[in-house]
Amino acid sequence: MPTLRLSALTLTALTLTACGGGDPKEAGTTALQSGDYSKAAEHFAQALKGKDARSEDFVELRVDRCRALAGFDPAAAEREFTGLTVAVKEAGALKVADFTQVASALLNAKAGVQAVNVMDLGMKRFPGDEKMNALLEKVKQAAFDSGDEAAQDALRGLGYIGGD
Repeated sequence: MPTLRLSALTLTALTLTACGGGDPKEAGTTALQSGDYSKAAEHFAQALKGKDARSEDFVELRVDRCRALAGFDPAAAEREFTGLTVAVKEAGALKVADFTQVASALLNAKAGVQAVNVMDLGMKRFPGDEKMNALLEKVKQAAFDSGDEAAQDALRGLGYIGGD
């Protein structure tokens, strides 16, 4: 009889997990790592329900959602990240790593202009930061290596490269 109860509890736990009863943050991270960006964005949106900017993991979840969005909707990723920078103004809430992670996700998605714009937000928030300067070089290199003229124009328009 105890085996039957244990089996029933195990089956219930598996059913709840399969039906979305698991931790949406963990599910989002797993989907992001596996490259299922749309599913990851959904899970992170679910994890964000009911949270406000003062929640302990609010910024982390929003950044992860932006990274997921970069994989299938770079414009939405840029828009949401820009909104996050406005919503979270207090010092220390956003880190250099947040900007580099989102810009890198955009570069991986071949979304050079959006990567430039996110990098520019970081450069303005963290002027002179060594890691932001490294990100600038990475974004410039990607724009030229890929021949992305729109990203090059964005860099030029923002004053990061000369007007050759």
